[in-house]
Amino acid sequence: MSNEILYHYTSAAGLLGILDPVAIPTGWGNTIESNVGSFSLWATDTAYVNDSGELNYGRAHLAKQLRRTVAPDSEHDGLVSGLEFVLSGAFADLDPLEIKNDLYGPDRLSVYATCFCENGDLLSQWRGYGTGHGYSIGFRKDTLQQTVRVAGRWSDGDEIRALKPLELVKVQYGEVLPVLRETADLILERGKDDSDAWQMCLRALAQVKSDGFASEREWRLFDLDRHNYTRCEYRTGPHGVTPYTRIISFPRPQRNPRPIERVYVSPGPDIGLRKRAAEQLLRQRGFHDVDVVPSTISYRG
Repeated sequence: MSNEILYHYTSAAGLLGILDPVAIPTGWGNTIESNVGSFSLWATDTAYVNDSGELNYGRAHLAKQLRRTVAPDSEHDGLVSGLEFVLSGAFADLDPLEIKNDLYGPDRLSVYATCFCENGDLLSQWRGYGTGHGYSIGFRKDTLQQTVRVAGRWSDGDEIRALKPLELVKVQYGEVLPVLRETADLILERGKDDSDAWQMCLRALAQVKSDGFASEREWRLFDLDRHNYTRCEYRTGPHGVTPYTRIISFPRPQRNPRPIERVYVSPGPDIGLRKRAAEQLLRQRGFHDVDVVPSTISYRG
C-alpha cells in the first residue's frame, strides 16, 4: 500500500473541528490570501495518549546502542553513563523532562504528536478512534510535510505570531530500530552535553513502538518543545485535562496540490447519509474532488 496518503482517524465531531476554517494570524494577511481550504489538527502531549509505554519503549535498546562503542573511562563515558541512568529510570525522583526554572517559572520538555495510519480502512483503528460514526481523513504526505503550527511565546503587542514546521516520521517497531542506533552515533559524534543529548534521545524515542502496535503502520507529525515556549491549549480526555497544540495549514493553490485525497466513512448504520454529509461538508469548506468512500468492513460497532 502506498504511503503517499496517510490517514487520520477521528470522530464526526473531530472531522468538523479539523475542517473548520482557521483564522488567519495577525500580520499574515499578505502571505495568506484566504483561509478557505485551511485545516487544523491536534497534536497531543504524548504523556497523555492511550499507550502507557509511550517514550519508554526503546530506552534499554537506546542505552545499549550508546554503550556499544564507548569503553569505561573513555572520552564519552561520563555522558553515556549519565544517559544510561536516566534511560534505566534509576533516579526515581528525577523527571528527565523537567528543566530548571527560567524567566517564566518551572519548565518541562513535552513531545506533541498527531498520529496517522497508512491504511484508511482498518478495523482496529475504527474500534479505537472511529466508533460513533467516525471518519478517516486521507492527507497527502507532501502536504503534511509542509504543515506548520502556531508556536512560540509572544506578547499581546506582537503583530506576527511565529509559525514553525513539524517533523513527519514513520514509526519503527520491534527490536531492530535503526533510528536509535543512528541517534546514538550522532550523540557520540557531536559530543553533546547531557541536556542536548537527552533531547536527541527523546526525539528518537518518540519514533519507536512495540511490535504489538505494528499493524497500525503509524506515521507521526510531532514536535519536541519546552512547556514555557509552546502555545499550548487544553481539552478533556481519558486522563482528565490534556495538553495539546494546534497544527494549522493554509492553502497555497499555486504551490501545493489538494491536501486531502480521500475520506473513509466508518462501518455502521446510515453509512449512505454519513457519506453524503461528508461530501457536502468538504465542498463547502473548500476541499473539492475528494473521494468519500464507505468502509468495506462489516462491523456494527
